[in-house]
Amino acid sequence: MKCSLYLSSEKGLYGEFGYGHNQAKYLSSCEPKTMFDKKLLDVLVCPVSKAKLDYNAEKQELICYASGLAYAIRDDIPVMLEDEARQITVEEKEAHKKR
Repeated sequence: MKCSLYLSSEKGLYGEFGYGHNQAKYLSSCEPKTMFDKKLLDVLVCPVSKAKLDYNAEKQELICYASGLAYAIRDDIPVMLEDEARQITVEEKEAHKKR
């Protein structure tokens, strides 16, 4: 997981190399920037295979090993479109089988 250093002030988040350094305080973040609601895993399935999905917090993806697709989570919303899904690698499939 990638850690970042952000600048923040009373007016909001400036970003890694933002403006307003004089009035900003530094925040260290090692958490994903989005907070996916894991309760959605109980109701969401892969639109292609209808199989269950696994949540990968580091990559912010929902992965379906049955169809071999990974669906991105953007702004806390899973993008459940086959056309926008990433094909998972053979290594990812093998690592899942070993678990």
